Formats: sequence, structure tokens, C-alpha cells
Amino acid sequence: MHYDDYYNFSRRILIANNEIVKFFKKSHQGKALLEKYTKDLKIEGGGLKSWVETRWMTMFESADSIWHLKLALEKVANENSNIITSKSVLKSINARGFFHDVNLLLKVLDLLKKTVLSVEASNTNYADCFIALIRLANAIKQIPVERGLVGF
Repeated sequence: MHYDDYYNFSRRILIANNEIVKFFKKSHQGKALLEKYTKDLKIEGGGLKSWVETRWMTMFESADSIWHLKLALEKVANENSNIITSKSVLKSINARGFFHDVNLLLKVLDLLKKTVLSVEASNTNYADCFIALIRLANAIKQIPVERGLVGF
């Protein structure tokens, strides 16, 4: 697997996440329905968050917010697809592999976040860094990013 495959996989998901976030932040009806379903489904923990290229931590926060609100997003798309005027947003939410891919990315980003935090700790030694990087590499290798097979 080549670096570009992993990069393109991640970037495609993060761009789709931002399109979803942007739509629901700008659409009064969409935002109201998402909030209603979030409340009805008793989902707690915050709303949708955007990914900002210059802030790596926002990658995790964006993927986590999409994954966290999966049921509410699906309910809006399934029961009120007429209010989702963006075809790419509707396509992403309804795509068979979209949330699966978000979850895969989230697992790697969570490990990346933990790796960076552990490496930055004052009591970290070289062995800790090496082990953390091996775990991260292994998580990345678990992503099944075969050309043409993973996608939405």
C-alpha cells in the first residue's frame, strides 16, 4: 500500500465530513431536524465539528462528531431527504461504506492522538516512542484501502 492511498482515503472522508458539517450549519431546517433527532435519540456530547487543515487535532474531532451523530444524521437523510439540498451530503450519509470508513479513520486518528500525547509527556523515553509508533503503523496497515474497493 502506498502513502498516497492512505492520504487520499483520509482526505476524502474529511472533505465529506466538512461538506456535511457545512450543510447542517447553514441549513436552518437541517440543523433543527438534526438537533431534534439528536435529542429524541438521547445523543449527548456535542454537535458537528469541522476539520481545519492547519489543525491536525480537528481531524479527530470532525470524524468523532460525524460518528457520534451517525444515527441522527441517518434519520434526517432517511426521513427528510427532501430538505438535504446538497446531493454530495445526501450521497455521503446514505453511502453503504461511509460511516464504516469514518470509523476506520477515527480509530487511527484516536491512536495518533494518544501517540502524540504520550510522546509529548515529560516521562517518555525512546522505547515508549518506538512502541507508540509501531502501534500507530499497525493501525494504519489495518485500513483496507484497496483501489476501487473502499469508497462511497
